[in-house]
Amino acid sequence: MPGFSPGSKKLTFLFFIFLIILIAQRFFHFGSVIEEPFAWRQFDTEFYAYDFFTHGINLLRPGVCWMGGFRTLALEFPLISVIISVLYSIFGDSLFYARLVIVLFSLGSAYYLNRIVKRLFYARLANITTLIYLMAPMSLYYSRALFIDIPTLFFAFGMFYYYLIGFEKSSYWAIIIGSGMGTIAFLIKAPYVFFLYIPLLYFILKEKKIKFLLKALPILAIPVLAFIIWQVYTVRLNASAPDWSFIPDYFKFTNMDSWYFGDLPQRLNFENWKTLFFRFVESCTGYIGIIFFISGLFLKTDGETRKNIFGFYGLGTIIYLLIFFSLNIIHDYYQIPLLVISSFFIAVSIDYIYRKLSAKGGNKGTVITAILLAALIINCIWFTERWYYKPDWTRQHAAEIIEQNTGQNSLVIASITDTDPRDPRLLGPAHRYGWSIRTGDLSVSLVNSLKQNGAEYLAIVEKEKINDELLKYLAAYPSKEYPLQNSSSKLILYSIK
Repeated sequence: MPGFSPGSKKLTFLFFIFLIILIAQRFFHFGSVIEEPFAWRQFDTEFYAYDFFTHGINLLRPGVCWMGGFRTLALEFPLISVIISVLYSIFGDSLFYARLVIVLFSLGSAYYLNRIVKRLFYARLANITTLIYLMAPMSLYYSRALFIDIPTLFFAFGMFYYYLIGFEKSSYWAIIIGSGMGTIAFLIKAPYVFFLYIPLLYFILKEKKIKFLLKALPILAIPVLAFIIWQVYTVRLNASAPDWSFIPDYFKFTNMDSWYFGDLPQRLNFENWKTLFFRFVESCTGYIGIIFFISGLFLKTDGETRKNIFGFYGLGTIIYLLIFFSLNIIHDYYQIPLLVISSFFIAVSIDYIYRKLSAKGGNKGTVITAILLAALIINCIWFTERWYYKPDWTRQHAAEIIEQNTGQNSLVIASITDTDPRDPRLLGPAHRYGWSIRTGDLSVSLVNSLKQNGAEYLAIVEKEKINDELLKYLAAYPSKEYPLQNSSSKLILYSIK
């Protein structure tokens, strides 16, 4: 049978050893501080959970820390934050439980990826693909960081897996389960899901299931319809936010097209494509893995007839990238959907080497495969440890001071040079609601306007950035300066009640 050879048992044993190592690596990074890169996005995810924990769960009105007392902002469906908040309610609001939720969804996504490859090919290729998926630097970091992206893959892979079963067996139950998981995936992050219909359509045509497709179409449409309803709702909800146009760079989250899609000049800029390529090499394949990825595009597998499904999956990711080009340039984690393609085709190369060497007899195929996988793991962990997990201690310490010296229900103006009105990196770890204002944008009129909206404290990092007029105005209010650890900056906290 494909996928089995005299060395398969040993290779399966190695698979579980490497799997344990990769899972353990994640638990070495379960600290109590949210790190860079992209701490910004993580604090939003975590604060949704904290808001549910403190104000009760309302999926239709999630709350962020940087919208003052209004709090409400709805973008992605906040299911993951709700799950985290439930654990907070049981065990307390510790980042450990938040990270645990993300890791479990990550392992669940790896499980479904394994099942997909195993169903289309064979167990050995599925196991190697799973290891590559779990060891990629982007996977190592983001699978325990507070991002909703890899949990979205759990639901997206589940949708794809049950759809494969549904169309292979003409099973309405499998289609219903797939649409259930697909609905959640679309609500959380539709860009990661929509392109899966491209390889799915290829599979349907290959299996000659057009008639069943037409019958199942109403069930298949549910995820897309749910997404449209959610989008209409969030635009209306976000439009109801206060008019704080007096805050520089403030805007309501109602027309985000330019943010999501960008423009044509972005797509014609060679530097942008170079950035995407090197990100793919560094964070998806690893420096060693890129060689195996390229060769895997051309090598054959056992059960070759279904390899084209991953070719169409790759086509889907290219379409996804071209549509959401702006997001992919700005945020490296938007390349997470590419992990599937990089993992599969790297696995094809390693599996090819294993088959060729094992055909000659002996344990040479198992030994070389183990060495290659170990080298890839070491390379990926080395890169991840070097470039990820960077705490911002200045903000972290400033946030601790704000939390200790303000009331739990106080609204705080948090100011630092590198920020904008959507930044949760000071207010989030301080567990305070308020506004994030760039220090250079602070003015007497702005502070007075926010006071009228309920602001009680002004926390400023880097006092030397305050203009003279504002300093003179603030001199009338009680204040205290706090040195910040590992930083030349100070936090000055004004009580402006």
